[in-house]
Amino acid sequence: MKNCFLDFSKRKTIFLSSVLFITSSATAGGPLAVFSNRAVVYRQTAFPLTWRLDPGQLGSYSNAEAVRLVENAFSAWEQIVTATPSFARGENFPDDITVSNYTTYWGKFDDGINPVLLDSDGQMMDAIRGAGAKNNTLGLAVSAYFTSGPNAGFYAESEVLINGFLSNRATLQQYFGVIKHELGHLLGLDHAQINKHEGIDGLASNDALVPLMFPISTTNTEFTVDDIVSVSRLYPTPDFFNSRGALRGAIRRRDGTFVRGANVIAINTVNPTERYSSVTDYFGNAPGVFELRGLPPGNYFVLAEPIVENFTGGSSVGPYAKNRSDLSFLQPIPFEFYNGGSESHDHLADRPDEAVAVTVTANGVTENINFLANDPPNQILDQYFDAKAALFLPIGIAQNYTAAATRFTPNVSGQLLWIRLFINGGENAIQGTGALRFSALKPDLTNRNLPGEAIAQIDVPLQALMRGVLIPYELWVGDRRLAVTAGEDFFLSVEVIDNGAVQLLFDDGVTRPAFRTSVKSPSGNWTPSDQAFSKPSNLKLAAAIGGQPQQVGPLQFALEQNYPNPLRPGATTPEAQTTIRFFLPYDAPAELSLFDLLGRRVRVLARSNFPAGYNVLFWDGRDANGAQLPSGIYFYRLRAGNLEEVRKLTLMR
Repeated sequence: MKNCFLDFSKRKTIFLSSVLFITSSATAGGPLAVFSNRAVVYRQTAFPLTWRLDPGQLGSYSNAEAVRLVENAFSAWEQIVTATPSFARGENFPDDITVSNYTTYWGKFDDGINPVLLDSDGQMMDAIRGAGAKNNTLGLAVSAYFTSGPNAGFYAESEVLINGFLSNRATLQQYFGVIKHELGHLLGLDHAQINKHEGIDGLASNDALVPLMFPISTTNTEFTVDDIVSVSRLYPTPDFFNSRGALRGAIRRRDGTFVRGANVIAINTVNPTERYSSVTDYFGNAPGVFELRGLPPGNYFVLAEPIVENFTGGSSVGPYAKNRSDLSFLQPIPFEFYNGGSESHDHLADRPDEAVAVTVTANGVTENINFLANDPPNQILDQYFDAKAALFLPIGIAQNYTAAATRFTPNVSGQLLWIRLFINGGENAIQGTGALRFSALKPDLTNRNLPGEAIAQIDVPLQALMRGVLIPYELWVGDRRLAVTAGEDFFLSVEVIDNGAVQLLFDDGVTRPAFRTSVKSPSGNWTPSDQAFSKPSNLKLAAAIGGQPQQVGPLQFALEQNYPNPLRPGATTPEAQTTIRFFLPYDAPAELSLFDLLGRRVRVLARSNFPAGYNVLFWDGRDANGAQLPSGIYFYRLRAGNLEEVRKLTLMR
């Protein structure tokens, strides 16, 4: 596993300060902040951006060493030939900046200074982020942008803080990567979720595949193609987009709702390590829509996936991952590739690992890369999730147990969709050249608490497995048509065959149901794990059951929040009108009306017979006579028979 003290722990909180918004480093190959549906950037006239450095030490590292790190980090961003940012170093501050005087420069966004402060003892980090922050946060960048006037939507100034308290554990090279990362945020870049397994698997050997703007720290200090394209999209050279193309599409669920805050990755079919990312609805004006701009011409596979649920707060990706209740984590879509005409909501018919290549041309946009998001599983069997230990399989306790199996009892009937296995992160978690055999088994005829006959087997080469406890290895088995029945036990087992070992996660069998896991001896006999290990334990496995498509929309009368909110009728963007959706469980006459704060009806948007299901209406900010209504708070009410629901919206001009 990665050392948690290198986690960037950046914040996404946005504070309002008169005409400035202040953004802390955090919010995938996209902008850190959005204003009026545009990425917030520095004006070109702001470059070269002048920065000033603290003359103090960086913990145990000298000021001279810190100067080299900071200068080289700024220089690295300047050397991207397809982007225009440039920087100039100003004079050092006259005094060492410490917790006693840092407020002279920190939090001041109207003084013409872009400070880079060296927090030698971590006290400034604690003062800014809270007690204990110095123990796990290496760096922090904060920027402010104007929200009114001629510079609205442009950055004013930025500031960077580097924590030297961790210098006894972080190398100069690691600090270099962190400073480069923070300068990416200074320029307005968001985090990017690409090659997530490699980013959290604990292996330094594959960190070069992970973007510099990955949400958590890795050993990589170099730009990937996604980092380069991301900053070039914000600050393009005159010919950048002329030689590049774009992909555009949307992701929609079966009930018609669009998926907001899903991660989308374009993978070059010739060089699969070349990957570019974005997030649906990045600019807040096109629910479910994604656009990947600045792609070199060529063929690409397109992958949609959920944001890792641990990537929240300071490690968030995209605009909807502030916490686990945010939109990225509400009804998250399953992982799947775009497969053209085979796209389907049916999770039994649409293989998630089937990919169809799409072509990008120079100065062109490839449209309609539209995903029909697979239905969620009918049930996820995940009751064995408390990892307390990591054991190698084969398990060398008393004898070499070659396999481990977990017993599941589904409460729905259907077919197995996938099996999840949790492999410990670490350099040696997967060893050898053999394979890991996944098996589905019936209960033993004489002892139904133990595995019996195998009904299916799939062998996966050890070197194809992926490490990382945050992101499990997931094996698709939907095409095997493995039927399970509600209330009837079945077993899933894993076994190393030929040559090798895999370090798997177990729990202690105390807080979770005991006597669910069994282990197999070389002679082929199964033994309950509590007898084999002299204490309860469970192999950490999960499985999903699918079946006939499920009704995933509401089953009752429902009025949704309008979007976008607030409505800005004067805009030349989709904000010029707002969308109001409602759901009826049956065909019915209904009325949707708008009222001002005094309760006066200002407009009847619709009074008609509506069909069952989702219905959509639009409002442009005008009253019944077509006159523009003033800015303020309004209410919209839906009535259908004796059912009624009211919501509030904001109109801004």
